[in-house]
Order: sequence, then structure tokens, then C-alpha cells
Amino acid sequence: MLNSLFEAIKADLHVSDAQLGLLGGLAVTLFASVFGVSLGRFADRTKHRRAVLAGCLVAFSISTALSGAAGGFWALLAARVCVGVGEAGCIPISLAMLADAYPQERRSIAMSVYYMGLPGGILLGLFLGGWLAEAVGWRASFMVCALPGLVLAGVVGTMLHEPPRGHADRSEGAAPALGGAEVGQLAFLPGLLVLLRCRTFVCVLLGGALNLFAAIGLFAWMPSFCERRFGTSTGDTGTALSGAMVFGAACTLAGGAACDALFRRGAELGVYAKLPAAAVLLGFPFACALCVAPSFASTVLLFLMPTLSANVPSGPLRCLISALVPANRRTVANSVLEIGIGLAGGLGPLFVGGLSDTLQRSRCPGALASLKARQALTEDERRCSAGALSSALLAIQFASLPAAALLLAASYFAEGDLARASTAAGAVELTAVPSSVAEEGEVVERAPDSAVSAEAARVQAEIMAKFAARKAAREAAGTAGCTPGRAHRVAALAAVASS
Repeated sequence: MLNSLFEAIKADLHVSDAQLGLLGGLAVTLFASVFGVSLGRFADRTKHRRAVLAGCLVAFSISTALSGAAGGFWALLAARVCVGVGEAGCIPISLAMLADAYPQERRSIAMSVYYMGLPGGILLGLFLGGWLAEAVGWRASFMVCALPGLVLAGVVGTMLHEPPRGHADRSEGAAPALGGAEVGQLAFLPGLLVLLRCRTFVCVLLGGALNLFAAIGLFAWMPSFCERRFGTSTGDTGTALSGAMVFGAACTLAGGAACDALFRRGAELGVYAKLPAAAVLLGFPFACALCVAPSFASTVLLFLMPTLSANVPSGPLRCLISALVPANRRTVANSVLEIGIGLAGGLGPLFVGGLSDTLQRSRCPGALASLKARQALTEDERRCSAGALSSALLAIQFASLPAAALLLAASYFAEGDLARASTAAGAVELTAVPSSVAEEGEVVERAPDSAVSAEAARVQAEIMAKFAARKAAREAAGTAGCTPGRAHRVAALAAVASS
């Protein structure tokens, strides 16, 4: 909602574009990232994830209401920081609970439904924020929009069902992955090193971060861009852009459903990164075109495709990571993922705002001088400000190209990383040493109990046989068109399954 109030806040508090970018991005994501890991570790260790989630919602809602009481830039920045602290635990805890509740072949659609909340929230924020700002002002808008969060916190704390950890994995016979840390907890730093040794995780982290850097940079400034460039009102702008976000919400659901359908029909695990990469590439030319579109109507129509490229990857990428991470590490893994992606997303609005100020300073220094003097901009200064913002939005879109390349690399590495992790899980079990025996982060090897060893071998054989069968079916007509690397992976998977 804050993004639809940028121009009203700018006029009232006389802040620069860079300051608006800080409020709309990094002020929230930086502290959400810092506290997200701590809350993620706490949620991985506690039996009451539902209570932690409800507490985060309460903190988020109260901080949103306090944003409307801010008397200046620094007070508003402090309120936005508190919003980030409240937001910190919501996403990683929710994703971990979803992964526990749904098996692999249904997990992407479940996470995509969850991530429909992102475009849905932006939709409501643009629509309600625009009209509320015109009706009651930007301060009261924050207070009104904080009320639903408090109601939702009560529902979550009293009615939400919390699935047992690893419930879906046990029911589908999934193998532990990424070092076999299914038994016991690793300390954070050793666990982080395990994650960073997974090539798929690193590519998803970097690719998702660059994609969100470009997407949030565009989304945060779209209301201001339209108001400056075309002179539209806050309410009209919010209504039009919220309509485009309906399409983005539908794309979130469609992306998850498509990946799940392809996986059930025999596609490799890498399809959960390949389809998002295609979506990112598809949205790039449309995002560039809208920055120079000649009319408000054409800008809104072109805005549809960037909403696709931003929202399609949400569910599939988290589903891919959940497939590679054991149940007792998913909250921390999702927290680490949200750190990288969230920080990049928070830097997007700040980058656009800072570049816009720099371009205004060189093209029309009078605009910034009027702002500092708390004077209204002239028509020429307003047009110059709109042109600077347009150039800044165009520049940030080129981050989408390396993002797509990294996601394609993740799709290539996914199957091999799963095979290596599952093989390692069957060979050695890693368990945390009790705190009374060893220091934080120490791990020891121990010979697995015979019953546990037999179960691990059975589970490993089942999951690897499933992937090997898919490979064999695709190669049934012959391996003439199969590259040496792919043929080697097929043979390796078959060997693991037979062992």
C-alpha cells in the first residue's frame, strides 16, 4: 500500500525519491532478513510454530498502524523497520508448514496458492490505498489497513492446523537430502555451508534475487510513474494497476499448477526452475516497453507481462528448494532464501529512487531545489522528474537477463544435486551433538541403528528408482539424441536405485 501513497507522502513530508525508495524497500527487507533467520531457527526448534506466526502478524499490523502516526521521515522509517521485524517470520514459517502438509507432486501448487497473497496484497494496497488517500489522507489509510492483520492473527493463533514436521515426506517415502540432516539439528553456520554447497540452491538464490530486484523496483514506482508521466489521480492509478495485479495472481497459481502437472507426467525436477526462467525472459521486453509507452492505457496493458514474470517463479522455486532440504531444515533454508531475494527486492526501489534523483540533478536541478524549499514543482520540472524516473525504471529491467540465465542453470543442476544428496544420506547420518557434550556446531558421525539404516536404504531406493524410471522412459526409444552428460546422469541414477 505504501507505494500507492508515495506522491502523497512526498508532498507532505517533502522527501526525495531516494528516501521514498528506502521506505518502500530496504527499510523493511533488511530487518525482515536479519530477524528472519533467528525466527526461522527458533521455529525449527519449537513445537508451536502457529503461535510464532500469529505473533509476527500482530507485530506487523501494529507497526503498519504506527506508520500513519509518523511526523517526519525518520519516524516513518522507524515504523517501516518495525514492519520488517514483524514480517520476518511469516514467509519462512508458512512455507515450512506447507512443505510438511503437501507431498512433492502437489507442493508447488500449494506454495503458489500461498504466494497469490503477494500480488493479492499489492492489488488491495493499490486499490484501497489510492482511494483511501483521496478520501481520508495517507495517514488514516495506514491505520485502516492494519485492522485485517489483527483479525487474521487471531484466526491463525486459534484455528490454524499445524502439520507434524516431515508428515508429507514420511507419507510419500521421500529421502533426506542436503547432507542427510534428518536426524537432529545442525547449528546455523554448518547448516548454511551445506546449503551453499548445493549448486541448485545457489543458482535459485541469485536468480530469484536478480528477478525480484528488477520486479520490485518496477512495482514500487509504477503508481508514481503513472501519476508523474500522465497526470492521473491516485485513485484512478490504483484501480488500473490493481486490475493488472489480478492477472499476476492468476499467473502465480498457473505457474505452480503447470510445474506440478509436468512433473507428474515425467519431467525432471529441474522443470521447477526452467518454467520460471522462461517467464522471466518473456516479461523482459514488455517491462522495457512500458517505460516509454505513450499513453496510460498502453502502460497498464504492457504492465501485465512483468506481473507474470514476477509471480510465476514464486511457488515453483520454493517447491524446488523444499525438495532438496530435509523437513527439520526447511524453515532456515527458506529464511536464507528470503534473505537474498528479500534484500535484492528491497534494493530495487532504492536503486530506482537514487538513480532518478541523480538524473534529475543533472537534467533539472530546479526540481530538487523546489523540493528542498518545500515548493510545488512547475510543469517543466514535473515532466523532467517523470523522464528521470522513466530512465531509472528502464535501467533496472536489465537485471532480468542474468536472472533467467541463473534459473536455467538451476534447472540443469537440480537432478544431479538430488542424486548426490540422497546417496550421501544413505551412506552417513549426521546428527548434532547434545549441548552438554559438544560446542555449538559440532557434528559427529555414528553408525546408524539397524532399523533406521534399513528404512533409510528402502526410502533411498524408492525415490531414486522413481527418478531412474522417468529417465529410462524418456530414453526408451534410444539414446542417440542424449548428450554424454545426460546419459551419465541416467546411468548414475539407475546404479544408485539398483544398489
